[in-house]
Amino acid sequence: AVLQMAVDRNLPAFDGSMAFAITPGEPEALANSSDGLHATNLGSEYVSRELGKFFHRWPRRALFNPLIAAANIVTNPYMTGAGGTKQAGVIGSVPDGCTAAQVNPGSVSSVVARRDGGPGYWWQQELTMAAGTGAVMYLGVASMAAAGIAVGDTFRAVIDMEVLDGHQNIHSVQLVAQFVGGSRSAMSNLDATNNHAALAPGKTKRQLRVPEKPVPSGTTAVSLYLLINPIDGAQGTCTIRIGAASGGKV
Repeated sequence: AVLQMAVDRNLPAFDGSMAFAITPGEPEALANSSDGLHATNLGSEYVSRELGKFFHRWPRRALFNPLIAAANIVTNPYMTGAGGTKQAGVIGSVPDGCTAAQVNPGSVSSVVARRDGGPGYWWQQELTMAAGTGAVMYLGVASMAAAGIAVGDTFRAVIDMEVLDGHQNIHSVQLVAQFVGGSRSAMSNLDATNNHAALAPGKTKRQLRVPEKPVPSGTTAVSLYLLINPIDGAQGTCTIRIGAASGGKV
């Protein structure tokens, strides 16, 4: 009941009850408790593995707590609301402060519940991209001053990403930080698919990261966005979700 409540309310939850479970027919079950309170070594090993999976779903960042907005340049890390901007060819709902852009029609945008224990909601887009085109998901950002970022600071950005099963001909999904007025950042080498190849079959879930970059001289603003590109000469289709976006100084 507690776990279901957490899921229904989009709260992070970790179920460690199996550390104390007794499996009928198994001698000293995998996670049997020795005294009703403390798990055995096997139970502790189970908890360690599951807790590792739990934290792996969260953005690996020391710079951002989603409850402390002042430290995050992203104005809507929870992907809430429906007051964002839809460019031509995009229908549906876009989270507050965000912008869905695509050069050709075929994008259905929505805000959907997260069921994986991550904070907030998913911003989801069902995309159909003609050859030679792509889609962009712009994240609303605050001023550098509001986020406590200045020239010379080391900047980093992280976002949760999920591409559902059924995608076709997707070349890459990339999280990009652009230092406006300065120089454009390098794209993260952790976020692209393998060398102009489509995503592996099936669902893909990972955290995208713009690695640590010094904010260059002349920067007056930071732009943060996701690029989704099909393979050259092919039509690309996918349903992509992003959430828990953060960017700030390390």
